[in-house]
Amino acid sequence: MNPDALRIRGLTVERRGRRILTDIGFTVPRGVVVGVIGPNGAGKSTLLSCLYRHTPYRQGEIIIEDRELRSLPRKEIARLIAAVPQDTPIAFDLTVSDIVAAGRIPHSGALVHSGKRDREIIEHCLRRVNLEQLRHRSVATLSGGERQRALLGRALAQQAPILVLDEPTNHLDLANQEQLLELVHEHTGTGVIALHDLNLAAEYCDRIVVMNYGSVVATGTPGEVLTPTLLHEVFRVRARVVPHPESGRPHIITRARRSVHIGQ
Repeated sequence: MNPDALRIRGLTVERRGRRILTDIGFTVPRGVVVGVIGPNGAGKSTLLSCLYRHTPYRQGEIIIEDRELRSLPRKEIARLIAAVPQDTPIAFDLTVSDIVAAGRIPHSGALVHSGKRDREIIEHCLRRVNLEQLRHRSVATLSGGERQRALLGRALAQQAPILVLDEPTNHLDLANQEQLLELVHEHTGTGVIALHDLNLAAEYCDRIVVMNYGSVVATGTPGEVLTPTLLHEVFRVRARVVPHPESGRPHIITRARRSVHIGQ
């Protein structure tokens, strides 16, 4: 078995004549959670959307299970990769249970699941995202954080070996941010997660990919990548990096800058 769950080589994306991603390349080992970080506009969301075939690419390749992603039927991709994009639209007035149950469609082909195994998986995922008491609520009535947890429940119900999450902690309070990322680790599979919070990335990701201007500028463990020099060059912040008092992982402390205008 290949030790890498994903291999990305030479990935380049253009949109309306504008280069969005340039020669992206890195590997995602099996069982490893990789955090993708970078400033706004760095290309993180475009990269992740390539992984679940939402954004087409003509140059480069994405290899999963030793096959190029573009050669796989969409149903098979959904069995291999479970994705939670940013701002996922929900077109119908579905219940929380319906949303989580949708994760079984790649396996059973239907939203109504009468099989015992499907029902057990749906119940288990509702409990994991702490929404079992809201199972009959309309998604339209949920808070932003509850909706995000429902979408994570759907992804977990797919039972895909790879999770791809784009800013999954948006709309979540601190406790739910930590709970969600703990769930990703408990998934025991492989994860690729775009995060804005660098300390969350340092704490919960095994490896980090740093992007800027549509390119990968650094890869490695959080300790290797999150240095004061890189933080200044990529994020334009002055910061100290110290060991977290409990986990020992890198913890970033930014230095206050007064009288600074947005964009400087």
